[in-house]
Amino acid sequence: MAIFAALVCLSPSFASADLIANFEFSGGSTEGWSVNTNNQISGLMANSGSLVGTATGNDPQLVLNPAGLTRIGTSWSEVTFRVRETDDVTDGFIGATGEPAFNTTGLIVQVNGTIVNSGFSFAASGDNFFTVTADISSLGDATISNFRIDPIGGAFSNSASETSGNFFEIDFIRVTDNAVAVPEVSSLAMMGIAAVGGAGMVWRRRKQRV
Repeated sequence: MAIFAALVCLSPSFASADLIANFEFSGGSTEGWSVNTNNQISGLMANSGSLVGTATGNDPQLVLNPAGLTRIGTSWSEVTFRVRETDDVTDGFIGATGEPAFNTTGLIVQVNGTIVNSGFSFAASGDNFFTVTADISSLGDATISNFRIDPIGGAFSNSASETSGNFFEIDFIRVTDNAVAVPEVSSLAMMGIAAVGGAGMVWRRRKQRV
C-alpha cells in the first residue's frame, strides 16, 4: 500500500498556463504600446479600458519595445488579443460607414523579430469584437524583448476591407506560457502517508525479530 501511494504521488498535476502579461489599458495608459516606425496609426491612446487608434495606411503596426517579458514555465504558450474594427467608408465589400469590418488576412504577431504565421485562431466574442489567439510555443527564447502586433487586416488587395482609415479598439492583450508541472497538495499528503506507513512496517518487522 505504501509503495502504491508513493507511485501515485509521482504522477504530476499540471497547473493552468502562467499569465505572464495582461494589458488591459485601464487608467488611460497604453502600458508601453506605441506606433511602429512605419507610422500608419494616428490617435493611439487608451480610452475607456481599450487601446484605440485609426489606421492611416494599410499596414498598421503596434509595438512593445522593450517588452521585457520572461517566461516562468518551460515554454511559451499563446498571445491572445480581443479587437474590434470599424469601417470608415462604403467600399462595396463590407457595407456602410461605421459597420464592422474585421478580417483576419494581414493580422500579424511578431516576437523577437520572428513573425508567427501559423497557429492562429479567431472567434467572435460579442459586440463585434473578435478574440485572436496566436501559438508562440515554438519560440525558444526565454525572454520576449520586442513584440509587434498588426491588429487589423491587410490592404484592399488581400482583405475584405481597405484598412486605411478604419478605426480599431483592442480590449486586452495577454501573453501566457506553459506552466511547470507541480504535485497536487493531495499528492504531497499521500507522499507523507506513504513515508509514515513504510517506516511503520520497518519498525514492526524489527520488533518481531527481537
